[in-house]
Amino acid sequence: MRCRICDNQEGNVAYTAREMMLGLRQEFAYFRCAACGCLQIADFPAEMAAYYPPAYFRPERNDRLSAPAWAYTLFDVPAIMQQMRRAFPPGAAPPTHERLAEMLAAQVLRHYLPDWAQRKKAAILDVGCGRGGLIHALSRLGYTHVQGVDLYLDAPIRTANGVAVHKGTIHDMPPGWDLIMLHHAFEHMPDPQAVLQAAAQRLNPGGLCLIRIPIVPSLAWERYGVDWVQWDAPRHFFLHSVQSMALLAAQAGLRVEGHFCDATPFQFVGSELYRRDMALAEAGPQARFTPQEMAAFRAETTHANAAGRGDQAAFYLRRQ
Repeated sequence: MRCRICDNQEGNVAYTAREMMLGLRQEFAYFRCAACGCLQIADFPAEMAAYYPPAYFRPERNDRLSAPAWAYTLFDVPAIMQQMRRAFPPGAAPPTHERLAEMLAAQVLRHYLPDWAQRKKAAILDVGCGRGGLIHALSRLGYTHVQGVDLYLDAPIRTANGVAVHKGTIHDMPPGWDLIMLHHAFEHMPDPQAVLQAAAQRLNPGGLCLIRIPIVPSLAWERYGVDWVQWDAPRHFFLHSVQSMALLAAQAGLRVEGHFCDATPFQFVGSELYRRDMALAEAGPQARFTPQEMAAFRAETTHANAAGRGDQAAFYLRRQ
């Protein structure tokens, strides 16, 4: 087992993880590098289409006070939606779905990119963006140069206000970007080194790459092992460590400026279900947790993030 990140072959630890999001329960071999810490699939499946059925992609809903699909990896959405509902007095008209998306996109900027709040003319590319909900919302907030690209689109998308979402990969996009974002897409890509090299080649001088991914080690990974929900075999090819991300960045000519953990209570909710042999696709009323349990998960998530032990993180990579 040779690590694809640092080339180490000594002391790597083997694991067997099951596909549990869809409930297929197929087993896949993984290993964790003893040198750089990256957890990675041993062999790429020959065909991945079966693991990305239409049901995999959370459908966008247009009813009021329904969170858009892209927000679910960014926030503790149930808690945020509860806060928003409480903010409206009885009988008051809630915001439209579009306005709600704008409010959440503004939170993304405040939380992840506070220095970019006024950079409305910045060229921003969202890689692995699905149908582009986040960049559509950013466009409505006044960002004039936003585009997206996703390999799994049925066809390219162009909105009435000119926002383009291309079908393809980062390798299909031209250079000239001030900010390139990958929100929970990087772990699905079979050649992370090539992706970072492509990002470095397409960033303007001084440009920034924001990558959000699951990471190891983490409290949830240590507690649940192969039942950890973000293992997500076989879709997640690489579950990086801080060390493996630094190595990849340096090899691509990028510098890691910093990172912070941004895990949500899903790290415990999903993992508890898998430990009970319950797939996400099978989860119904019997899979609900009490308000007390959810409060405990939220408190533990806050503490884990503060200690750098949350199960996902945002990395900031600067073009050198």
